[in-house]
Amino acid sequence: MQKSIPIFMVAQGGGPCSGKTTGMVHVAEYAQQLGLNVVLVPEAATEAFTAGVPRDPDTQANILDLQIAHEDAYYGSAQRLYLRYKKPVLVYCDRGILDGAAYAENQLQFDKLLLERKINRSAILESRYDVVTHLVTAANGVPEFYTLANNNKRTETLEEAIVLDQKLQNVWNGAQHYEIIGNIRKDGTKKTFEEKLRENATAIFEALGFPAPVEKERKWEVERIELREVLKRNNIEWNECLIYQTYLASNENDEERIRRKVFPDGMTFCYHTRKREMSATQRIENERFITTYAYERLMHRRDLSRRTIRKNRLSFIYKEQVFVVDEYLFPERKYHKLELEGSRIDSVILPDFLPIKKEVTGILDFKDSQLALV
Repeated sequence: MQKSIPIFMVAQGGGPCSGKTTGMVHVAEYAQQLGLNVVLVPEAATEAFTAGVPRDPDTQANILDLQIAHEDAYYGSAQRLYLRYKKPVLVYCDRGILDGAAYAENQLQFDKLLLERKINRSAILESRYDVVTHLVTAANGVPEFYTLANNNKRTETLEEAIVLDQKLQNVWNGAQHYEIIGNIRKDGTKKTFEEKLRENATAIFEALGFPAPVEKERKWEVERIELREVLKRNNIEWNECLIYQTYLASNENDEERIRRKVFPDGMTFCYHTRKREMSATQRIENERFITTYAYERLMHRRDLSRRTIRKNRLSFIYKEQVFVVDEYLFPERKYHKLELEGSRIDSVILPDFLPIKKEVTGILDFKDSQLALV
């Protein structure tokens, strides 16, 4: 959603028995400690089934309409809250619009529902929510904690819960800020439930623009290959967009850029980003959605010593990690760049199907601002 006031829209996803309900309380309480007002958007499916909506072919249409109505109404309430108290507002949604795709008979059926409501999937991924996080079902990693007792609408077996969880993860692949919070550390040991909740809160609030450690991002050089063929051979689903990234003239303490992202369905989104290094270990990064008109006006401030970066960006999920690969559209760039952002990157499981040459985190020559130098 486009906005000029500090209202943050967050979708909290999760598989069956993942800790979503408790996790939302944890995030809401922390947001209030930070001085934000919080508006909680209830889960449409649970409300619908509790109200007696039958499980038939029209169920997903009913739930989708209820979800949209909830989000729009509560967003309006958040606007009034801000105007009254002049404090930022967190609109915290128990699931988002695309979660319904995991329960639909097939993707085409759900896309038809979106089309009938004049809603575009890429617009949901790119601009409706500021952050999306997904809590992995306990069935995957800590099955001893999986139970049907705390939700009388939950019917899935362990195996069914894992399959559904994977579907729910995949429907959000490609979202602007998306992180999957699992149950197992990268060294194979189990997290405590409290660790999982803290990780979820960290992922959300860092993505909303609070000061974040620089080491929350890692990058690797990858041999230039036919990415789509490799992903297809390894049964990896991906989302893709074309990015134009232009750097603006700014003072020495700031780095400013504008980006235009174009999706295969023709949808286009523009952003203005400002980064400020606070110390060797901290930076503040603020990114906002802007109109095409604002984008064109900011282009007049472009740094003439740098060219516009053009790249295809492919995002995919591997071992509960959301990776992106940048495919540079300059012939002299003989590599791709693999990136991972988030709160759990101290121990990474790298995709074994990609020819990774070396880690390039922090290496100046691999930064886009350097690649843009004419």
